[in-house]
Amino acid sequence: GNKGGIKLIYDGHTHIWTPVSGKDLGDIDKDELIEFKKMFSALSYSGIVNSINEQEFYELRGISNAYVAFGIHPWQADRYTQGDTEKMIRNYAHIYKDADAVGEIGLDNVWCDCDENEQIRVFNVQLDIAEEFQKPVILHLKGMEEKALDEIKKRNLRKMVHWYSKEGLIDEFIDCDCYFTVGIDVLVDKQVSAQIAQIVPLDRLLLETDGTEAAEWGLRREVLPFELPLLLRKSLEKVARIRGIDEDELAKRLEDNFFRFLKG
Repeated sequence: GNKGGIKLIYDGHTHIWTPVSGKDLGDIDKDELIEFKKMFSALSYSGIVNSINEQEFYELRGISNAYVAFGIHPWQADRYTQGDTEKMIRNYAHIYKDADAVGEIGLDNVWCDCDENEQIRVFNVQLDIAEEFQKPVILHLKGMEEKALDEIKKRNLRKMVHWYSKEGLIDEFIDCDCYFTVGIDVLVDKQVSAQIAQIVPLDRLLLETDGTEAAEWGLRREVLPFELPLLLRKSLEKVARIRGIDEDELAKRLEDNFFRFLKG
């Protein structure tokens, strides 16, 4: 039910499908897209949906209540390092300019083996673009957290660290004025997600699902698109308990944070 008049729940970071599943980049799962459109237009759910190419970006722009981010994920970094990296990425300037956020972008030496220096180059070009267009950035950090911290410290940007999973350095990212999403695995008592929920300043906290595939990975069970708002609602209840505050109060804070991150 519509408890306490909370209408919308906000997903700080999601995907409508991910390039991981062996599908071609931008090969949209039409059935899943229809499910997502229903979910967003049912007005119980809003969020930042990530896109990685032009076709996907404009397809997702058609969803009511969806905010669309655009960025080159570190897993795709090597597609942009065979020529003039900066020029290749700046070919998308019009999309970055239209996007609600730049992301997800970042560094990863755990789940991908793209050359680290190439990743840093692709990351930095996108940070430059985000600064130029004054767009917030969504960060994917895995195994290269310190290097990423070095890069973002030099920048005047609104930054969201999505689903942070490293035991250390959380305080350093907090000092750098980052927003943080609480990963869906907080529902299965994952240590780091619970720690994020507990120690991140209340005005820098967001929730996320990361889409159905990541939710399945985090919860170790099948997840259907219509479950995402329910999982977010459960995450909200869990985080409210961890923080010792009222759910409605937390929902209001999360909504404020969501729009402050996007709009400044």
